[in-house]
Amino acid sequence: MKEVESQDRLRRLRSVCVAGGLLGLGNHIYDVLGPLWATTDLGLAPSEWAGLRSLRFTGTVIGTVLFALVATRVTPRLTASLALAAAGACLAAMVLGGALWLWALVPVFGAGVSIAYVNLNALVQQAGGKRRGAANAWYRGSQAGVGIVAPVIATSLAGWWGGYVPALLVGSVTLIAAAAAVLAHPLAAPRLGPGLRWGPILSTPGLRRFIAIDQCATLVQSAWPAYFALRLAREVGLSDTSLGFVLMAGGGAAFAVTIASGWLTDRLPVRVVLAAAWLVMAMGMALLGFATTPIWAIVGHILASIGSAVNVIATSVNIGRLAGNGGEALAFTAAKVVQAAATAVGMAAVAILGARWGMGPTLLIGAAGLSVVAGVGWFLLPRGQR
Repeated sequence: MKEVESQDRLRRLRSVCVAGGLLGLGNHIYDVLGPLWATTDLGLAPSEWAGLRSLRFTGTVIGTVLFALVATRVTPRLTASLALAAAGACLAAMVLGGALWLWALVPVFGAGVSIAYVNLNALVQQAGGKRRGAANAWYRGSQAGVGIVAPVIATSLAGWWGGYVPALLVGSVTLIAAAAAVLAHPLAAPRLGPGLRWGPILSTPGLRRFIAIDQCATLVQSAWPAYFALRLAREVGLSDTSLGFVLMAGGGAAFAVTIASGWLTDRLPVRVVLAAAWLVMAMGMALLGFATTPIWAIVGHILASIGSAVNVIATSVNIGRLAGNGGEALAFTAAKVVQAAATAVGMAAVAILGARWGMGPTLLIGAAGLSVVAGVGWFLLPRGQR
């Protein structure tokens, strides 16, 4: 009986890892080439790109709240598949339609990607059983592994085809393939019971405090995802091909620490893991902001990638533990709503600061804020919580 259950869990985890890897590939292609395409082909300023990211996460808030209204009636598997298909279709329409379609559809794209991540997170927690850390390491590792090669794939495709649009369309197809992959999940997770509501989930001891502290970190680190590609390519002076290899190095470092993070989060208090992750990320953002030569900017990006990878897996594991079995989908939804709101506010602030002072000083401000959050988290997160 235990062997059958173990095989079922393995099949379920494998299907989620494949879907997560494809989602990671499509999202990486957009994150790497999107700012280059928008600032080159469409003529947007870096601060306008940050404004677009703010709009993306505003859409995420609205879409995730709407999802929460039906979360007790639809399985995470079906929801993830529909969200991925919608995100893929939106990406194609944005790329082919130009600036107007980009501004109109980026909120829908953001909502689709985020809802997919929420539901894949719920599926992997259920597949992991008591070994949530190991299951999250495999799931996040599949995405981190893709993150190693995705930047080079993206920039190489753009160079091969002589433009960003065909490569971005590959990202669209990849997201739609992820929608098909998640449907291969052999056992659909049971629907959440009709009596399960936001109140019981958010009243879980420690969950509200954890989400609040974690999303303060999300807010202040917004400058890094908004500006790392543009900072490296436009101000430090890397070519598109070199940028792809630098981002590959960051993805390789993230992959290595992701595997180790699954082991660490099963054994160390969450405050230790998260405080360390936030400090490493702050150091990377500071280096990227200060750097005037490629080598230090590259080191800064790699450090930020490492801190971000550890932050993501530790956060996912801890939310799943605090929510308990059956409550993962709504707990991740609650966290995603707060995260998206924090990111939308953070990106709006980044757009204003970037337009006023530039990308480097904005990264330094974010690094200082993240260091403060790390100190607060060290004292306020439970000391014995694993």
